[in-house]
Amino acid sequence: MRAAEAEAAAGPGPDRGPGEGARGWGVDVHAHCIPAAVLDTLERDSGRYGIELIDWDGVRGARIAGRVMTGPLRPDLIDTDMPRRLKAMDQAGVRVQLLSSFAELTAYALDPPAGARYARMFNEALAASAAAH
Repeated sequence: MRAAEAEAAAGPGPDRGPGEGARGWGVDVHAHCIPAAVLDTLERDSGRYGIELIDWDGVRGARIAGRVMTGPLRPDLIDTDMPRRLKAMDQAGVRVQLLSSFAELTAYALDPPAGARYARMFNEALAASAAAH
């Protein structure tokens, strides 16, 4: 149990009301995340999903369905740095984040079968990342 969770479970303190933990009641309903497992899967098997990861001048992006280029895949959104994300949440008084796909990776250009495979893989990776933290 993280320190903030232990403090919240302990109940009200001198600076908190009933039920208000160290992070307060903040809920971030618009938090983008790129699961590292998605990037790993696309590196290994891009053909199955119709998304090719590319690097240009040290910046990572993607080509979707062979024709749509994304902008840079922001490193700060990759879930390999969850301690940084959790620390920022604590500092901002955010207790919960609703994680969603990075808009550049929604992959609307994929044909329906590839889109369904990709969405399933992405959602499973995002759920696993959330469950781990």
